[in-house]
Amino acid sequence: VRIAGDIMSAGGLAHAYIIEGRLGSGRRTLAKNIAAALCCERAGTNAPLPCGECPTCRKIFAGISPDVITVAREDGKASLGIDTIRALRTDVHILPNELEYKIYIINDADTMTAQAQNALLLTLEEPPSYLVFLLIAESSGSLLETVRSRAPSLRMQPLPPDTVAEIALERCPEAEELKRENKSAFRGIIMASDGSAGRAIELFSGKEKDAVTARRTAARCLRRGFSRGKRKRFRPRFRKRKQFYGQRFLPCRKAAT
Repeated sequence: VRIAGDIMSAGGLAHAYIIEGRLGSGRRTLAKNIAAALCCERAGTNAPLPCGECPTCRKIFAGISPDVITVAREDGKASLGIDTIRALRTDVHILPNELEYKIYIINDADTMTAQAQNALLLTLEEPPSYLVFLLIAESSGSLLETVRSRAPSLRMQPLPPDTVAEIALERCPEAEELKRENKSAFRGIIMASDGSAGRAIELFSGKEKDAVTARRTAARCLRRGFSRGKRKRFRPRFRKRKQFYGQRFLPCRKAAT
């Protein structure tokens, strides 16, 4: 939310941004926040943007605003093809219905074919004043240099564990249930998500939850075993072995009795 507000207040709004980061890092959430901040009814006041409460913000966050359009790959397709981008280029010339801006959120933009990217480039070079593109990608390196040069990149960073836990508890009932029943397992899944709130929610609500919990429990038991002195069995002893080029130390285990 703070990033979206900063972009709006900085001035010199670009017509396109690349929002890059791994799956579950909050890229689509940031895209919606930027769209809402652009169109928020409290713009021009001292209130933080987006407010998240006005009718415009609520429509955008609910995904029902006619002027915030999501573009995605066709079902079963591995790439975003030129036909989809041609349809988009036809649609961009239609004025916004309700808002000052018309915003396209392009999911999996890094899967666009070279032909699709070149077609999009024609619009990026001379866009209508009301047009904003938000390109969602895992890595901007998969996009053509000509596209990257016209779209500043916003890189998503891993979230702190406490933030991941807060988001998971807010959006996933299974997370709240597990925290009540087994705090250690809850914490294990938060750490296994590696800074991704989306990944944490998948783990809490999916079949992988039991597997992650089992791995964390096994690792904890293993650490306890080592702490009781079992490490000694695995400490290698060393003996000297002379070779023609000098000294070399090789590990030598004691023979089993």
